[in-house]
Amino acid sequence: LQEQIILASELGKIAQTQGHIDAARGHFETSLSKASSALDNQPDDSETVQSFLTAHILMGAFARSQQDMVSAQTHYETALGVATSLIGTHPDSDAILRDKSVIYDRLADLAVSHQDIDSARDYFERSQAIAITLSEKYPANRELQRDVSVSFEKMGSLARVQERLEDAKRWYNKAYDIRKDIYDSDTSNLRSKRDLYVILEKLGRVAAAEGNIQEALAFYDCSLA
Repeated sequence: LQEQIILASELGKIAQTQGHIDAARGHFETSLSKASSALDNQPDDSETVQSFLTAHILMGAFARSQQDMVSAQTHYETALGVATSLIGTHPDSDAILRDKSVIYDRLADLAVSHQDIDSARDYFERSQAIAITLSEKYPANRELQRDVSVSFEKMGSLARVQERLEDAKRWYNKAYDIRKDIYDSDTSNLRSKRDLYVILEKLGRVAAAEGNIQEALAFYDCSLA
């Protein structure tokens, strides 16, 4: 059953990428249905729990891509409720904890789209706290380090929207430090290079907003290097 759940979700991703929206929705719904049935039968199985959470996260992301914010919110909140309750019975499951961080992050993005800045900040902070905990537990795991950098970047962008430029700069610099370290560890990694470009470009925007044109140009030049 796990293979069927994964296959359905992968088919959904492919169909969505190809623009076959109805087919994508059908595959994602199939994945969620099978994951729900599996969870009913094996509520204590960590892999089954993981599949259920992933299915809801994917459905939430799909709904948001179709501008169905209500459905997206419902899927994310459902997944959050399940993840929160399961942390008590699976306290050693880092995978569930990371999923919870992802869900908080997605809920924050929805709050931003609704211009609910206070809720967005709260969700981002909750996501960030988990990301930092996991990154400190596994300091050699670059993916977990990247999670923290994404959280810092989003907090910076939230501050920039509110024109809190010093706070934005502080968060972006924290994200930069992590991404520079990740990139330096493997300069051939294209995603790491793009991540570094993105944060340098955002530091440039903040500098420009502050009127520091030369500093902004320096950041832009670095991002293009």
